[in-house]
Amino acid sequence: MRGEMVRSCKVAQVSYMYCDPEHNSLAATYLSDCIYEDSCEQDELDKTNCKAPPHEHCSEVSTMEAFFWVNALINFFTYAEPAWFALLLLLRMEKDLDRINNSDIDDEEESPNPGFPLIFKCQEGDEDAVDKSDPDDPRGPLLGDGGKAA
Repeated sequence: MRGEMVRSCKVAQVSYMYCDPEHNSLAATYLSDCIYEDSCEQDELDKTNCKAPPHEHCSEVSTMEAFFWVNALINFFTYAEPAWFALLLLLRMEKDLDRINNSDIDDEEESPNPGFPLIFKCQEGDEDAVDKSDPDDPRGPLLGDGGKAA
């Protein structure tokens, strides 16, 4: 936005479309006194179909610097603040994981699915306690004895 304003004000008013008095009769009638000095005002430009920015617009470029800096600052915080807080949360998570003591961890063996019901019969109990020779034992192997007949 700032670059467009600065660029448009550096171009001479006579260079804009329909502003050259040599090629446009309206420009010759209303703008011949001011167009070569880049001092045409808005009311003079409105009388023609000239597309040049008015002199007042270009004289305010230096006063608009503060507005453009504030706009850039707002854009920075709009895009950088979420990334900053995401980084802080990541660091906080990493720090909290480092503070876990070994005494907080139980010595019990962890189940692969804690809190979920057991799906397979072999998960129900100790495999040494299962009597594999008893075909009526519900804790026996799922697929029988694997083809071995007793």
